[in-house]
Amino acid sequence: MPGYCNLFTGWPGSGKSEFVRQLLLLQAVFAEKKTLIFAPEDMPKESWYDALIHSLTGQDPDPEAQHALPKAYYKRAAEWVRGYFSVVVAPKGYGKTPGHILDVFEAARAKHGFDHYVLDPWNKCDHSGMVAAGGFQPYLVKELGNFTDCENPDVLIAFDWKTARYSFNGTVPLAHPLVYSLYGDMSKVAEPAPEPAPRGGIR
Repeated sequence: MPGYCNLFTGWPGSGKSEFVRQLLLLQAVFAEKKTLIFAPEDMPKESWYDALIHSLTGQDPDPEAQHALPKAYYKRAAEWVRGYFSVVVAPKGYGKTPGHILDVFEAARAKHGFDHYVLDPWNKCDHSGMVAAGGFQPYLVKELGNFTDCENPDVLIAFDWKTARYSFNGTVPLAHPLVYSLYGDMSKVAEPAPEPAPRGGIR
């Protein structure tokens, strides 16, 4: 819905990106909605398109896979996917702050009329402006507010960058991923992350 920013958080590998792909594919199939995906990670565009093709067809686009998608079907699926999805990989030297990415979204909306915008993952953005903004909470209010003001609905996907510090065997308290997943790459930020909240709690 225009004027909304949808945020999905969770641990790596928990299915966030796949869930969003399925939702956007449904929007493309049944409502002919187009989506722009911004990928701040160093990842080839083809990997994103192949992931969409895999989600659409249920078959692996890798020709070496045991149950690979036949070449003729792959060609048809790729043509369809590229008609509804466009993947933008930041050129070398281009800024990766949320503001830079929002500028890309706005320009794409004005020029090409995309209906949805996806940033995956939020953590790979440049969040070095967090301290100048007054810390974690004011920064999020400002940046997520800007995305919410966008005329088209946005989807932001974030993962828990601290997962490795915690254990799933019950010996170490495991906080809900929402506590950490919006912090992004803290290596560029001089503000320490908070201590973990009790299991199931959010500070």
